[in-house]
Amino acid sequence: MFRILILSLFGCFALNLSWAQTVPTDSLPAVDSFNLQQIDRLFEHLEENWSSLSAEKQENLLQEAALYLERGLLSPQSHAQKYSWIQQYKRIRDRAMFKQQALAQLSDSLQQYSLADLQANLPDKTACLEYFWGDFMVYVFYVDQETAQFLRLGLASDQLAEELEQFRQQLSDPKQLELGEAELIDPFIQQSSALYEQLLAPLTSLLPSNKKLLIIPDGPLLQLPFEALLHRPAGKRRFGDLPYLIKDKAIFYHYSSSLFLEQQKDLPKKGGQMLAIAGSYTEGQGRKLESLPKTRLEIGRLARQFEGRFLLDSLATEANFKANIKRYAVIHLAMHSLQNKAEPLQSGLAFSNVPQKEEDNLLMASEIMNLPISADLVVLSACETAVGRFQQGNATASLARAFMYAGTPAALVSLWQVNDESTAILMEDYYRQIAAGADKSSALQRAKLKYLSASKNSLAGHPIFWAAFVQIGIDQPLYLAEKTIGNALLFLASIFAGGIGLILILLVIFRWRRHADAEGIYRK
Repeated sequence: MFRILILSLFGCFALNLSWAQTVPTDSLPAVDSFNLQQIDRLFEHLEENWSSLSAEKQENLLQEAALYLERGLLSPQSHAQKYSWIQQYKRIRDRAMFKQQALAQLSDSLQQYSLADLQANLPDKTACLEYFWGDFMVYVFYVDQETAQFLRLGLASDQLAEELEQFRQQLSDPKQLELGEAELIDPFIQQSSALYEQLLAPLTSLLPSNKKLLIIPDGPLLQLPFEALLHRPAGKRRFGDLPYLIKDKAIFYHYSSSLFLEQQKDLPKKGGQMLAIAGSYTEGQGRKLESLPKTRLEIGRLARQFEGRFLLDSLATEANFKANIKRYAVIHLAMHSLQNKAEPLQSGLAFSNVPQKEEDNLLMASEIMNLPISADLVVLSACETAVGRFQQGNATASLARAFMYAGTPAALVSLWQVNDESTAILMEDYYRQIAAGADKSSALQRAKLKYLSASKNSLAGHPIFWAAFVQIGIDQPLYLAEKTIGNALLFLASIFAGGIGLILILLVIFRWRRHADAEGIYRK
């Protein structure tokens, strides 16, 4: 079912029409003899005859369909009609994106969900914001359990794309840190506040303070961490003290409202154990990759706290990963990712670069899609795991999407290269919150807030260190088994006479952990 539903990309819901700003509709090119019935006729023609059209004809008609759709969104048509148009357009766009015939055919099998379905299945105190990136303007669909509205934000798509790219550079370029906090903070405040005003301020009256946000982005918005936007005037001038949206709301994302609704049916199904792997990189053994020393610390902390299997060094291989993926509720991968922006399906995760006969230790997105992964959560503690090449009408063909295509209902991923030290801190707190019963978005929010609190008086509070990680997929809590062997041994020690028995037991624990670390593997 996941292999089919992931192709939906974004299930857009056409809702009540209202206006955030006034943009002349004559900025849209006129369509000769345009009437709304032409939208239905064109979409029907494309769905019935797509496979028989030449590539050039497909491209031309898809562009025409996008123009017709945006005209339709500006009309006073019913919610149901707009929803139908959007769904038809998405199916056609999927066919254009997936060149393989088998994948294109799967898009025709997508189950359609209504606005009532989305409202009925949204978690309590959650609002869904689904953005639609038109050729000329940007739109947002707001849905909660009581309200549904469609707002035209009145933003020129090309202009907003430029602003988003500039902001992303501010967020993700480590070279800028050499300038210091005093030089960086004012431009950041200006751009972050401006993007909030354009993308979220028109919805302020609809967003009570006690609601979480499910955001389904589109186009360049796929690369924006909304939690780094400033939702109030910034009185202070330290990065850790700024009024980020994450301080007010927990946020999670999805690629598709249809997939979100389908995944709501699935409950956590594994026994709460973790498979965690940290790649190591040695010169002279194939690919030249920078060492990530903090990932070893990251995995070591997880091994001491949770049940499962934890692989380091020569054991952190692609073959060992594939041999263990069916057994664990949580998969945590701390390693480099290699992005191929020209061919996103050739992007991959770099396991330890040790020689192996059976595998090359580079796990491609195209491979991930076909793996039998049944984990409840995949955490990609690597570089740019949520990002792929953006094309108009194309969601990011990324490692995150590959794991969801393979059947993973939730993933924690990064939008840019991440500092491995701050990552280790965030991951430890994130999992501690998960184990305590928090839902995933709240767990990530609390981990980020704790990090910001500890970093508020230094440049370490800059969003480059904490904002990259975003939670994608369903938001339900999951069971994560905490390690009990230490408690059990300490209990046995209590029956020993005197303190010598306790000392002996603690010595056993110490030697077991030291041996496990030297061997590069922890087992329960």
